[in-house]
Amino acid sequence: MGIKLQRAVEPETMAEEFSCPIREARFATGPVLAQIQTDENQENRLCPACIAILGRLNPKKFPTIEEYLAACERYPEPVFESEDEILGLQDADDPSWHTRYWESWIPRTAS
Repeated sequence: MGIKLQRAVEPETMAEEFSCPIREARFATGPVLAQIQTDENQENRLCPACIAILGRLNPKKFPTIEEYLAACERYPEPVFESEDEILGLQDADDPSWHTRYWESWIPRTAS
């Protein structure tokens, strides 16, 4: 299992409610998502409390809460203005959609 930080792709993603797969607590997402990556290729969003705990327990493997909060501050806006923008780029077969999506994944800083 790994955890990767990703910018919200569209505005709707920034206010979705999820149940944390670890604590099972409901939380609202923000401008940066902590995505749990598994072998099953499922994407589950992790709550800030679990980011803090896992990052503190193993900062070499998991993002810390400080990394998460800094990313939220650095990237307060979503990658795309709307789902319509994404669909328009996809319909036009514009390769910038793929580039911008892959650039939404935030590389880790040295910890």
